[in-house]
Amino acid sequence: MPALPITTLLGEREPAYSYLSRLADRNAVDPHALCRDLGMDLKAIHHGSREAILSLADVGGIDPVSLLSWTPQRTDRHKYLFRGYDLTATRFRSAAWRGCPQCLAEDAETDGLERQHLRAEWAHELSFICVKHACFLEPLGRPAAKGLWPDIAADLRNTSRASKSELERISSTEFDIWFHQRLLNRPAEGWLMGLELQVALDFCDMLGRTLVRDRFPRLKDMERRDRWQAVAQGFAIANRGPEAIKEQFTEWQQTETSFADGPRRRFGALYDGLERTHLGLEYAPIRDMLRAHILETWPLAAGQNVLGEILPQRRFHSVTTAAQEASFSVPRARAILVSKGHARPVDTGRPHALELMPATVVQPVVDLLRRCVDGKQLCRQLGMTPSQFRTLQHAGVLTPVIEGSGFKPLWDLVAAKEWLEKLLRHSSVIALKSPEWLEVGVVSQRLRVSPTEVLDLISAGSLTHVGRLKGQHRYDALVVKTDEVAKQLTDQLSDKHMNIQTFAKTVGLRWPHARWLIMNAKTPSTVARNPRSGAMQHYVSCDDLEEFHQRYATAVTLAAEYKQTWQMISAVLREASAWRYAPDGKDLGQLYLRQDIQKHFETFHMLQLSASTK
Repeated sequence: MPALPITTLLGEREPAYSYLSRLADRNAVDPHALCRDLGMDLKAIHHGSREAILSLADVGGIDPVSLLSWTPQRTDRHKYLFRGYDLTATRFRSAAWRGCPQCLAEDAETDGLERQHLRAEWAHELSFICVKHACFLEPLGRPAAKGLWPDIAADLRNTSRASKSELERISSTEFDIWFHQRLLNRPAEGWLMGLELQVALDFCDMLGRTLVRDRFPRLKDMERRDRWQAVAQGFAIANRGPEAIKEQFTEWQQTETSFADGPRRRFGALYDGLERTHLGLEYAPIRDMLRAHILETWPLAAGQNVLGEILPQRRFHSVTTAAQEASFSVPRARAILVSKGHARPVDTGRPHALELMPATVVQPVVDLLRRCVDGKQLCRQLGMTPSQFRTLQHAGVLTPVIEGSGFKPLWDLVAAKEWLEKLLRHSSVIALKSPEWLEVGVVSQRLRVSPTEVLDLISAGSLTHVGRLKGQHRYDALVVKTDEVAKQLTDQLSDKHMNIQTFAKTVGLRWPHARWLIMNAKTPSTVARNPRSGAMQHYVSCDDLEEFHQRYATAVTLAAEYKQTWQMISAVLREASAWRYAPDGKDLGQLYLRQDIQKHFETFHMLQLSASTK
């Protein structure tokens, strides 16, 4: 396509849409008319179509390479190719054109108003200031009507702007300089050089907005100056590299937070952007960095999605999450975890939500706490009085599973119910409570024994009559018969202990002599309650009897030991004038101290040998 008779030179860093408007204005028409007359596509030029831009360069008689170099070229619905970088299309959409008043004033002073032109970088959303003149970019015209493209040249010519003296002088931030250098394809310093330009810009923007999220919860709450400062802060951290970035991540977690205040809220726009918008592989370095930090420092539950990765199992518990999962108050849960050595006390540790513990260590405690109740709740659940509960606790039947300072002892309700179920398992249902059926506590009081002795009989299956009140599965519904319990206890006592009369017959003493030895503590005995009378009595256990044999001897015990008749043993002792045991002159019959008759043991042994050879 031949060049027009009247053309204009291409301005510094001028995009195609700006040049088209100036070319049309130079020929005294608007851009729509010029494109219509020359058969060019106005929309294609604004979208950076390569063919349309080359046609415009031909019409204007300018270098097509220079025009293409500074014109954002749309590659798909979401991307523009600009200065060799793939940039997000939405970053170039703005309600109004912005520009530097001083740049435009210099254009007018040099070559007249028709030379005023836009610089391509001004169209980018994160281009806030003119690096050359250190001033903010200002709106240059009103937004075009919907469906129409603005006449840029006319807007620049007709819009009044502040004079140089009225402009606010500011200092360019490191971000402004770095962005400008990148667009000029000049080397820049810092960690962000290793990322694609669009990724670096988005990261600085998200990081900056997260830094100021308390002041500006939403993007629309921010003015241009606020956004500029936020992006500059984000850049100052991001460009220093992973260590500085992780330090900032950690700082955001240093305040006390509620259980619901999770990673999404703590990391604000950064987390939302990486989770919902910026999903491409080019964002993987940032996404992986934030995900790794969250997984290493946050008490997340198993199955939670963290930036596209499902956590297979919980890694950490905080005091808050442990309390939440166990349905305990946070202070109470902390006191328990401190007693177990898993958490630090409040005065030396971190806040509840930030005090982290390995889940593999804490989870068993949390699972146990979910089954635990205090003593009052246990009484209510099992159907027993506080007095009955204390009795069983002191007897070691119902012992707390968790004890410590700062909280009440806790019992495993599941284990306690299993214990009660075993007691009731073989019970028969009693429709109406008759006088012969009594509760365990009443029976133990009448027999003056511990309730645990009655419960042991039930657990061992020693009682044939165990009842349960109809429709109840509680401790106070368990009933037994007093006579059967008394008989079983008596039989058990007889199996394990001798009364004084039986002891006297066993060792060959008269009852008064045996009783005198026991009552005067000359031989050991065991005091136990008689199940029938309820009185405390002296009995001789197996251990007591063994001690008696080690110290004393009688004709009967020696006869059993050497397999002789007691008459033969008695004759030998009488002939040898063996000394009988008679403390304080008390006659106790044929009772000897073994040490006093030890010299006669050889004679007893010879008798034993003589008897065995016959």
